[in-house]
Amino acid sequence: MAKAPKKKTEHEEAEALAKKKAKADKKLMEVVEEEEEEEEEDDEDSDDDEDEDDEDDEDSDEEEDSASNDDSSDDDDDEDGPKKKKSKKAKKEVAPKPAKAKKKVGKVIPIKLVWGVFSNSNQRVAVYAHNQKKDALEKAKLLQTEKKATFYVQPVKEPMSADEVETKRPGSSGKK
Repeated sequence: MAKAPKKKTEHEEAEALAKKKAKADKKLMEVVEEEEEEEEEDDEDSDDDEDEDDEDDEDSDEEEDSASNDDSSDDDDDEDGPKKKKSKKAKKEVAPKPAKAKKKVGKVIPIKLVWGVFSNSNQRVAVYAHNQKKDALEKAKLLQTEKKATFYVQPVKEPMSADEVETKRPGSSGKK
């Protein structure tokens, strides 16, 4: 019989993960260092170009003469194909996440629950207080018998008026 493979313990798995992470971090650091070196070289080249601009005007006549002599060697380069430039990897800059704007808390409007008597076309026919559900059901039955149409009762949430809010608050006398 073949032996069952050993299961890695949590400790061994954690060590393996740590090693993989360390390798990935090391590679990332190398790439970042290479990019920084390339940027430094580019900066130095751009500084040198500014200094050489003045010298280029004086040496331009000499370069033109030498260029006419080197035309035959340039043709050989064209036959081989264009030279490939070293591609630079674009470094993704991690921008800090913008702070989320705090949402303004709107004014809290108290809501009351009432019973509405509705027709079959969803038109509210009557409204009763929450503690008067029996009256609302009786009204729906009465309308059905009178008009021979369908009526039903449904709870409805409505905003409270300022007067109702004052009377409902605990500790308030209801008078101003």
